[in-house]
Amino acid sequence: MAATKGQPTLRAQWLGRELKKRRLAQKLKLAEIAEILGKSEGTLSHYETGTYRIPHPDLLEMLDQYDVVDKTERAGFIKLAQEVRQRGWWDGYQPFLGNSFADYIWLEDTAIKVRIFGLTFLDGLLQTPEYASELITNGPQRDDAVQVKRQIEARIMRGDVFKEDHEKSFEFLIHEAALDMVVGDAEVMEGQFRKLIEIAEYNRVEIRLLPSSTSRHIAAGIATGFVYFELEEPLPDVACIETPAGAIYLESPDIEAFAETYDGLWNEDALSPQESIARIKSRLKDE
Repeated sequence: MAATKGQPTLRAQWLGRELKKRRLAQKLKLAEIAEILGKSEGTLSHYETGTYRIPHPDLLEMLDQYDVVDKTERAGFIKLAQEVRQRGWWDGYQPFLGNSFADYIWLEDTAIKVRIFGLTFLDGLLQTPEYASELITNGPQRDDAVQVKRQIEARIMRGDVFKEDHEKSFEFLIHEAALDMVVGDAEVMEGQFRKLIEIAEYNRVEIRLLPSSTSRHIAAGIATGFVYFELEEPLPDVACIETPAGAIYLESPDIEAFAETYDGLWNEDALSPQESIARIKSRLKDE
């Protein structure tokens, strides 16, 4: 996806939006809080849209004024504000890939569970460097050598999440069509199949194949893959759908159809983990 400038990150937008909701609940005007903080109304407006980062003293004063006294809720605001200010490894790639990429990796890093439904290609977390390179070098940015290089680097670095010490779990629901799509040559595909078998051995990772005969997702009106991020409260669950124009993020409760479709496919239509890996192994020459 192409880089964009001047757009606030998803986490900054969430923080600003929640603070605005608390201000309105207390029937406080922007001008009143601006005067208390010694800031202009414009600055407060930027706080609420996420375009300005909120200094810690200002955040604490706003929470006081908005009567946010519950310790857990207050801690949630402070943690989110810290995450807005902190830079993860993905932020270094933001100039090349845009805020949408930074938002996606932040969600991937923050979620307690990530459920990925791949219809036509394997998710970046599963890709070998060779498979990723074949896709990216033939993508929209193929004429920009630096952008291609950074995209490949970022995709490979994402795979380190499986080796990290955390309680996050990953589910990969892969349509057989994604395995049938030839990316590169036979050697690239064989390496990719072996990578899938290797990743399936990680703790908190489960891979299931969806047979080509299944059509439940089509009946539900879902014709493309998606990623469902389960987040801890007070953050909403988020569904991400990739489009040619960039990623679209939808929040609960407006994503129930995605969760219901995924659960139905996962529990009723998909092969078991053992059957799935056996079918992947069957595609290897020496198995």
